[in-house]
Amino acid sequence: MNIHKPTALALFSAIALQAFAQSPGFEPPRQRDVSTTERADLAKTVATRFGLNLPADTSYNAAGPFRVASNKLFSYLERTDNPTSSAIELPDYGLATKPLDLAANGRDVLVPRALDALKKGGYPVDGLAFAGFQDEYVGAGQPQLLAKDFDPRKTSVPVARSLRFERYSYGLPVFGSEVLVGLMPEGTIGRLRYHAPPLDAAKVKSALELSKLVTSGGWTLPRELGAANIKVLEVRAGIGVSSLASLEPRQAPVVRVTYRRTGSDPKLPVQSTRAAYYDAKGAEVLLDDVIITPPTADGTLKGR
Repeated sequence: MNIHKPTALALFSAIALQAFAQSPGFEPPRQRDVSTTERADLAKTVATRFGLNLPADTSYNAAGPFRVASNKLFSYLERTDNPTSSAIELPDYGLATKPLDLAANGRDVLVPRALDALKKGGYPVDGLAFAGFQDEYVGAGQPQLLAKDFDPRKTSVPVARSLRFERYSYGLPVFGSEVLVGLMPEGTIGRLRYHAPPLDAAKVKSALELSKLVTSGGWTLPRELGAANIKVLEVRAGIGVSSLASLEPRQAPVVRVTYRRTGSDPKLPVQSTRAAYYDAKGAEVLLDDVIITPPTADGTLKGR
């Protein structure tokens, strides 16, 4: 479960930037040196937020708005345009000597502790709402000896429980924001992926107006979503922000439509579910400049 944890964030950064570089119409982010001042800022941030010191073997990398401090124990990633957009995972997180008691670590216990840990680290918590747990299990066995109906959940034991939070502003969901936090036994942060950029007041106002339009039935689905092989699952207005991995930060009032498409082959009716964003006129809104869709038949990668 925790193999190569120290390199996980560095790999995330490399993969994200590589995907961005392949996106048609966008230039790849340029790698740059990390100045002495930036290194000092990173050291101060890590110490303040997590109570950790960057050891002497720490290496520093930067490209575009991303900068990473990596060493043998952990990697810390943050955006320079919004330093609270960051991620870290400590090597001891999830390494338990005994199973985690899930009943004793429920929502009522962990949510206040997680929010308190975020506030102590300088992370804004206004508008965050608990969305669910992300549990981790560990187990061992010999694959060749396992029964065909083997269920790993029945033989593995829980060792860690992270909390997922959704974000809201004036009652509207903020699509694209993400907060995942896992706590160490003493209540400090052991795992974190935090992306809740500040919102533009004018865009929030427009999103509120768009929400009223959707609620009143005045917003029309794009024509392509009316196809016979498409089933609309949810229509929800809110504020869309670009992801943590996006090179350019973006935000816009949007309508998120979640729909399921069924393939045309009656013998193998493959289904796929997707969420897409649209503006008040029904035009699709692309918030990210990184790749999240697979290559097309001609091998071209599409940005999303």
